[in-house]
Amino acid sequence: MYVGNLEGALLDRWVARAERLLKGDRDIGLPVAALPYSSSMALASPIMEREGIRIGETEDENDYPKPIALIPPHGQMWVGDTEAQAAMLCYVASVFGNTLPDA
Repeated sequence: MYVGNLEGALLDRWVARAERLLKGDRDIGLPVAALPYSSSMALASPIMEREGIRIGETEDENDYPKPIALIPPHGQMWVGDTEAQAAMLCYVASVFGNTLPDA
């Protein structure tokens, strides 16, 4: 699965999986449920700060502004509907790559 196809609860589950790996826990696949990282700046902000994720703005194909997230050392850059979503896409890609392993 391509990271760019993640949204909502599925994206949140991948964020939770990445967070579990960061703590050194064994990878047991995707959790059944996860906190709403991709829709809550309160949950996304600590990850953004720790990982050095920066938010900017770009335009979509209709010239509407969209948030874009970037992790400079990894070169990951992702556009989302919200700042939190863009940042969490960026984070998941920095941990697992652009193509995700089987859950």
